[in-house]
Amino acid sequence: MYVCICHAVTEEDVRGCMAGGACTSAREVKAACGMKPGCGSCTRRLYGLISEYRDGTGDSPETAGREHRAPDGAPLTVFADAGRESVTAA
Repeated sequence: MYVCICHAVTEEDVRGCMAGGACTSAREVKAACGMKPGCGSCTRRLYGLISEYRDGTGDSPETAGREHRAPDGAPLTVFADAGRESVTAA
């Protein structure tokens, strides 16, 4: 699934960056993946992926609905539907 449609960055790209140990923050992930300012729709999903990495968890249909927090502290909920994930403000 795409995280950033403006720059064609996928979840796999983000997870690979973090798994390599080179990226531990949103700023580092954005720089490594070539994400430049655009529409901004990727921000919440990016923070969700970073949170998953730090927690050592991942979202799948079995773990969907787990709450995440945006940088401003607002609750985010990840939903999985037929293999597709989305993040919504709670």
